[in-house]
Amino acid sequence: MHGRIRTTPAEHVCANACWQGEKYVATITGKMREAELFGENLTLQRKITTVYGENKIYLEDTIANEGFSTEPMMLLYHINAGYPLLGEKSKIVLPTKKVTPRDGASAPHVGRWGSMDAPKDNEPESVFLHEMAADQEGNTFAAVLNGELGIGLKVEYNIQELPYFMQWKSIASGDYVVGLEPANSSVYGKPYHIKEGTLHKMEPLAVE
Repeated sequence: MHGRIRTTPAEHVCANACWQGEKYVATITGKMREAELFGENLTLQRKITTVYGENKIYLEDTIANEGFSTEPMMLLYHINAGYPLLGEKSKIVLPTKKVTPRDGASAPHVGRWGSMDAPKDNEPESVFLHEMAADQEGNTFAAVLNGELGIGLKVEYNIQELPYFMQWKSIASGDYVVGLEPANSSVYGKPYHIKEGTLHKMEPLAVE
């Protein structure tokens, strides 16, 4: 949903499904490129895997700087949960150590970051920055649970790769959604990281 790559068609798309031992594994792969003349040449190789009978989807990305200059590389996974998973009785569950509202519009709602209200017409969005707890290896999670329906969504990731986490929340009528956003950069964007000296960069021909 952010950046030029969101509208870039994938190349070398491949789908496969086969037995691997006693598991039936389905895999989709593709490669996307964000490049321009005298500019960056970054590629994203994505592999999506699921196993028949399991309620898990595995997402594996490999990013490469195929150019000859050091380039900024900001990555954010925008994972949206909506109806029917999301409702007034749904809960957002995060192992958060600290919650910071993004702006003045979000500040009055920081105490209800984990709950959902009824939809309201033309209600502004809220964004919260979370400092996430993790285990000794850096593994953590974010979840949206609907106890009434007995369903939920859990996202597992590692803070060593994605040290930032943002929560986007909208209770606006027609735009009723919660976004779970692990990232390697803050929602404040590139100017913020340049000012702080924390902009994530990739060296020429590097792979992450």
